[in-house]
Amino acid sequence: MLLASTVIDVRTMYCFFLSGCQLHGPLHTYFGAVGFVIPIILIVFISKKQLYKLSKILKIKQSYSIKSIILGALIGAWSHVFFDSFMHHDITPFWPILENPLYGVIGNQMNYTIATISFFIGCGIYFYKFYKSRK
Repeated sequence: MLLASTVIDVRTMYCFFLSGCQLHGPLHTYFGAVGFVIPIILIVFISKKQLYKLSKILKIKQSYSIKSIILGALIGAWSHVFFDSFMHHDITPFWPILENPLYGVIGNQMNYTIATISFFIGCGIYFYKFYKSRK
């Protein structure tokens, strides 16, 4: 989930720093995100042994079934597209429809607040599970 939600912005960073192309291109659509997560799903599935080792080090009980990998990648990518859709006018999340009906529905500050609260909830869940596993 984390990998799929963050790697989508690799193209955005490339455009911002190097080429000057449209920042939020095809990966910032629900359709484009699906095509994008397929290689991520394959990479994660192939890397399961290493990920189990990392999970053990981080004291996270994690399932790396194909179902959980697909679901996590889709949730990560689609949530990224969803939240960016409120903030960026150049995103067309429902491509081939070339409009963004979500733009401006909630303000940037609210979007950041939701992201921050979600981060702290995620940290809380992690630390709860971490301390629970130590007992």
